[in-house]
Amino acid sequence: MVEVLVSAGPRKSPGRYEADPASAELCEDCAGIAWVGQRPLLGLGDGASEAMVWPRLREAETNASDGSKGLGFSTRALAKDLVQAFVSHAAAVVARGEEIPPNLAVNAITALALSWEERLNAYLSLVEARGLRQRLLSQLPAAGKLDWSATFTGGIFCPDTRRLTVWNFGNAGGLALRRPPEVIAPNTAYVTFRVWLERQEPLRAHLSLCPLTDFTPGHYTDVEGFVLLTDGMERHRLEALLTSLKDAPVESLSDLRLALLRKADLTWDDKSLVFGRFL
Repeated sequence: MVEVLVSAGPRKSPGRYEADPASAELCEDCAGIAWVGQRPLLGLGDGASEAMVWPRLREAETNASDGSKGLGFSTRALAKDLVQAFVSHAAAVVARGEEIPPNLAVNAITALALSWEERLNAYLSLVEARGLRQRLLSQLPAAGKLDWSATFTGGIFCPDTRRLTVWNFGNAGGLALRRPPEVIAPNTAYVTFRVWLERQEPLRAHLSLCPLTDFTPGHYTDVEGFVLLTDGMERHRLEALLTSLKDAPVESLSDLRLALLRKADLTWDDKSLVFGRFL
């Protein structure tokens, strides 16, 4: 049994909404589950809140043949795309019955970075074709450099062996419910796409992925259940919360939700959670 809960909330001040309508999007967290046979594939993402937004181009500024190029860019989009890229890569491995490679998540993120660079340049071509060059340039930092960063957690649960494999990048975490429970600790290894924009004609973007080398997953055996959650608070507080929860009596998903509610502080942040329980 697996559940996904998402609590949406505003990430910027009301003044930012008035000055920049693109900032009014709620919830830069996302979470999802995909099943391949009996194996659930888990994904959570949380975009950094104050990064630049390149909004979707209006329908009048695109057309049916290049509509996908008009999709915008933000850390909200990055979080969603990270989850989708991981699930796609993991599903292919699981469906073929292969051993799960330790670099699966890094490979998925690297492929996504290449895709984003292609889509960025397609977007810029469309911006110039629609006469929107100066509008975009006026929004960029003088150096023409910007970052999009996100927390990302991906997992694969095998109910036959009761084994949970988790890749955790950044300030998210969780619990592997076993005897004794283990904390899936938050860290500082965020996924960051760094972009440098050449301002000459035509506009050209170069995207690099900040290094994720030697990042290995956590493996948890004899798992009875799990909870994965995005931060909603700073890293050390989240780790302290998870440490306190691992000693709480948990007999059901309802018990775990109740324990989280009792211990959670008001954070003015959105939050996503994935609960799982072996039945």
